[in-house]
Amino acid sequence: MERKLNDLFKEIILFDAEKQGKDLNLFDAGYLDSFGYIELINTLEEEFEIEFSLKVIESGELNNYNRFLNYIKNESL
Repeated sequence: MERKLNDLFKEIILFDAEKQGKDLNLFDAGYLDSFGYIELINTLEEEFEIEFSLKVIESGELNNYNRFLNYIKNESL
């Protein structure tokens, strides 16, 4: 799961969590903007067959790789 997520991050937002840091704020670092965020969410929902709650999407808590990974792990249970 983690490798697939990192591959998707590399493909969609040109971010390699292994090299650039799993706790780096993707918005502050310029990897994500509002459009990229929605594109990433949509792709992750399709690839992992999960649904992100609107509350979580709007909260801004999904701002780094580890937070996405933990959310996906919890939703995949």
